[in-house]
Amino acid sequence: MGNMTAEETVTIELFVRSLSPTAAHERQDELIERLSALAERGTIADYDVEVWGDAIPLNGAAADTPRCKAIRDHVEALRTWGEVNGVELPEGLTPTETSGMLGESREVVRPPTVTLVEYRDGELEAIAPRTEGGTTYTVADHLDSLTEEAEPVAIPAGMPSDD
Repeated sequence: MGNMTAEETVTIELFVRSLSPTAAHERQDELIERLSALAERGTIADYDVEVWGDAIPLNGAAADTPRCKAIRDHVEALRTWGEVNGVELPEGLTPTETSGMLGESREVVRPPTVTLVEYRDGELEAIAPRTEGGTTYTVADHLDSLTEEAEPVAIPAGMPSDD
């Protein structure tokens, strides 16, 4: 995705799934700590962490609540961005059919354990995890790329600089 310039404002949304295994919660905590450090250094302007359940209903009474509608609209915007940009997003952002104990079926989105969305100047810039050009990028990979963008490049002694 693009390189950050001094004028750009980078913000991050991190979506974490609440009903995840203990190891996943530990990983989520590590990612949140990394976001906090990036914000403290000024690498990103701000970040927000939002907790999603293990399944977001797309039909039925719960799907009609304002919160579910907002999540559904957000997931649709992410999927549209992926399609427009030729980026494959995690399977968890694709609706699937599920059956209840009484045989009723409903359509849900089962989000990944963690999903990162980067905005630059308010425009969606990147989503992780994603597969782009045959390469898969994790949330950690994406945070690494933000760190690399922010770190100054050391010029070895005796090498001319651009000054």
